[in-house]
Amino acid sequence: MNHHTSLTTLLCLILSAVAFNCLINNATFIGTSSAKTSPASNIISSAGHQDPMVVATFTDSRGVRHQISMIELKVAHQIAPPSQDLSQTLTDLIELNLLSEEARRLGYDQHPAALDERARRAVEHFVIDDFHETHRLETLPPQFIEQSTQKNLGLFKHPELRRGTHLLIKPMGSEKTPMTEEQEETLKPVIDRARADLIAAPIQSSAELEERLKRYQPWLPEGYEVIFEDLGRFSRHGPFIPSFNEACFAIDEAPRLVGPTLTPFGFHFIWIEEVIPPLVTSDEEIEEIVRRRLLPEVRGFEWRKLLTRLFKQQSE
Repeated sequence: MNHHTSLTTLLCLILSAVAFNCLINNATFIGTSSAKTSPASNIISSAGHQDPMVVATFTDSRGVRHQISMIELKVAHQIAPPSQDLSQTLTDLIELNLLSEEARRLGYDQHPAALDERARRAVEHFVIDDFHETHRLETLPPQFIEQSTQKNLGLFKHPELRRGTHLLIKPMGSEKTPMTEEQEETLKPVIDRARADLIAAPIQSSAELEERLKRYQPWLPEGYEVIFEDLGRFSRHGPFIPSFNEACFAIDEAPRLVGPTLTPFGFHFIWIEEVIPPLVTSDEEIEEIVRRRLLPEVRGFEWRKLLTRLFKQQSE
């Protein structure tokens, strides 16, 4: 995208957003009274206005004079960041008006992108209240609740868990073919050496266990390897073989090193990072949590469907 196209797009968006919002907001707030404000003198002069509802005047690049009303400033300040002062809001509003006028002068007010954005904002303004009333926590489709609950059930209910990592010292290819007795005997001297090393210089974290991989790999004969893996969270009856699980659940405190533990894959040194107690959440609590998490997603999905349908009807 070249500079001219970027500027065109920017001006189109600013034009559609500012011009249409001014139109709608003025119609909404006409007749609303407000405390009198005094913009900073170094931004723009507001002296000499005949209309007390005009807070500032300014001129564009062609010398045409424009005004900012109290209503426009009030509306703009309501949607500005909470920490922003009124003077900065006025400055921003003037700059946006100048860009908007320049966009009109260049003919961008009829650009398809500007027309489309303006139409979308019009639709949003007139249907947003009814839309939000239709799509509430209480009206979320039951199938969405059920699907999300089942997908995330482990976050609400689970047995006692362990979370950890491990070093596996093994023959290459043992994930496909179980380790033989001969391979086990070949590894035993290395395992004894690694165990002595871990006793002499205990690790304090998973990262330190992973560092030992570099130390132990040179100790192995050809055809053997050391790998490091993150085990994540798992239960006693989870995805790993029983002998591995039993070793992990034999301890009740963490962090702690377990092993070496023999399995058909090789010898494991397991770092148990966390012992996670069982979790039981009532069905009512689960449904409430799921509904609150789902509502923004469902509204976004339904909003896109609504806009697509409305614009399709408009084009027919």
